[in-house]
Amino acid sequence: MLTCHPETYNPAVEEIEGRVSWTQDNVLAFTYALKGDLMRLRIPPARPPRRADRLWQHTCFEAFVS
Repeated sequence: MLTCHPETYNPAVEEIEGRVSWTQDNVLAFTYALKGDLMRLRIPPARPPRRADRLWQHTCFEAFVS
């Protein structure tokens, strides 16, 4: 189980789960599931991926891999 960033805690979020796996094409894949009151979250419409900074300040899932 993951935890919310301490500076952006949201009581509408009950639980965040993350899973990591390798695909058949040898690509690292991340899957996230959020449990909570989704109606209380501001979730933007889907759009093409792009680079962004300070993602922890918004509804976002990210992983740091080294």
